Amino acid sequence: MISNFLAFAKTHKKTSALLLVILILVVYGGWKMIAPKGDTVRYVTTPAQKGTLVVAVFGNGQVESSNQVEVKSKASGDVLKINFKNGDEVKANAALVTLNTKDAYKTYRDAQINLESAKLSLEKLKQPATAYELLQSENALKNAQVSLEKLKLSQANDEDKANKAKTDAEQDLANAYDDSYNIISQVFLDLPNIMEGIYSVLYSNDISDNEPTTSSDQPNASVLLNSFLANDEDQSNQLSRFFDDAKAAYNTAKTAYDPNFNAYKNITREASPATVETLLNQTLTAVKKIANAVKSETNVMDYWVEYRNTHNLNVFTTIKNYQIDLSGYTTKSNTHITNLTATLRSIQNAKEAFTDAERSLKEMKQNNPLDLAAAEANIKERQASLTNLKNGTDILDIRSQELTIKQRQNSVADAAEKLADYTIRAPFKGIITASALKKGDNVSSGESIATLITKQHVATVSLNEVDVAKVAVGQKVTITFDAIEGLTITGTVSEMDTLGTMSQGVVSYNIKIAFDTQDDRIKSGMNLSAGIITQALTDVLLVPGSAVKFQSNNMTTVDVLKEGQSVSVPVTVGASNDTSTEITGGLQEGDEVITQVINPPAASAQPAASGSRNILQGLGGTGGGGGSFRAR
Repeated sequence: MISNFLAFAKTHKKTSALLLVILILVVYGGWKMIAPKGDTVRYVTTPAQKGTLVVAVFGNGQVESSNQVEVKSKASGDVLKINFKNGDEVKANAALVTLNTKDAYKTYRDAQINLESAKLSLEKLKQPATAYELLQSENALKNAQVSLEKLKLSQANDEDKANKAKTDAEQDLANAYDDSYNIISQVFLDLPNIMEGIYSVLYSNDISDNEPTTSSDQPNASVLLNSFLANDEDQSNQLSRFFDDAKAAYNTAKTAYDPNFNAYKNITREASPATVETLLNQTLTAVKKIANAVKSETNVMDYWVEYRNTHNLNVFTTIKNYQIDLSGYTTKSNTHITNLTATLRSIQNAKEAFTDAERSLKEMKQNNPLDLAAAEANIKERQASLTNLKNGTDILDIRSQELTIKQRQNSVADAAEKLADYTIRAPFKGIITASALKKGDNVSSGESIATLITKQHVATVSLNEVDVAKVAVGQKVTITFDAIEGLTITGTVSEMDTLGTMSQGVVSYNIKIAFDTQDDRIKSGMNLSAGIITQALTDVLLVPGSAVKFQSNNMTTVDVLKEGQSVSVPVTVGASNDTSTEITGGLQEGDEVITQVINPPAASAQPAASGSRNILQGLGGTGGGGGSFRAR
């Protein structure tokens, strides 16, 4: 056929050339129709799948030359039973020591009770509502509706009371300011006379002018000081000191009185409340100082009279009149002080009442709508509860209770695991040595109870302080050897340092690993790498770690392909390793997760996200692999 075509082409050159051109154009046009457009973005995706996630930490170490480990307790408690003596050969997992399990058993028992309670609650949820339960729910709804009406009425009454209290306080305050002006006016009916009277006692010549037995035109102080007997100089000096105190008190009173009296003369009844209150305080201060001056002058008169009576000497009539006047001044001053203080207290009380009323109204304005909203929400909840009872249990409630049961089952498992720790077991077969343990001794968590010598190989691996916090005795280990290519064996963490060692500012901890299998090729001192499995999660939703994006607002997202478009979906993540990340919310199984974006024209592939730093390499997470190529 080809030879015939070549023969035709030789004899019909022009026709053959034309046919060749047409063929090329057809092929090129067809390719253009089916080939991806130059501006098309293509995505590499993989479905979110359920699988098993294995998380581990890694460390390097060496095979020990001495195959012995310290058997340490995982729990604290008193020793009840010892099942060995030094030199005994024990099997792997043999019970060596039993500790008092009282507290741990109580925790385990409580966890079982909580699990049974959750199961009963689930059974109750699945049962139809009884007539009594419906009646209770209907009554609860009616009570909620009545409570709402009572709340509305109570709020209205409280608001009326607060408004009335505010109005009353405003009126009381106005009345108190009116009373203040009246009280101040009454005070200044007396103060000028009192000030004139106490001045006369100290500085006038009244005694010499009215007493014939004294020299004329002598100040009162001179007359009284010169009236002592010749041998009574001490008494004369004491009276002189009383006079000095009285003059000082008078000057203090006059300093307060003069500006106070001027302020009073310039005020009117129409003055502002602030002006009235200022004058009220000023007047109270002045009256108190005047009362103190009256007291000082009374001391002068009383001392002189007492001296004269003691020596059977005549008491001047003027002095007796002074004592009567000073007594009257004292009574008036004290009365004014009482009235002024009471008036100030009335103003303060009215202010406080007004402030309290305003605060109450403000709180009502803020809280009343919230209280009403809460009461209305309660009615809706009661209505929904009644509707649910009539319609039967919501499937979401059943699912929620099933999750609760799962949590309680996990709690039982955890409690059982902790209870098992109270029995200290041999990590592997060997001979017990170096134990001084006695029945009744108290053992702390992490404390060594014996040394176990074994023929099994033991390795020591160093971990940093971050990784060692994730490791526990009993965890499984995968071990590879630098010198033995292709050899991978398993082991178990048998011992951990309780105290770390620091080198160049880095804290590290040694752990010992007992090999599960023996191989003659393994020699003491060989270097090895150990992957300690810290977590193994089954039936969890997994995506490639590189698909997870960590945003600046602490949100975590994954790009999902929907109808040919990339959509950013917020997700919650759980555990992760170097290849896979657990998704605990936001995605469904089968969602197409974008792992790579290919942009035109260079068709250069870009990862969908910068991958999070994971902690497992090689032990993998199954269920999330294998990407499919899609162009849109």
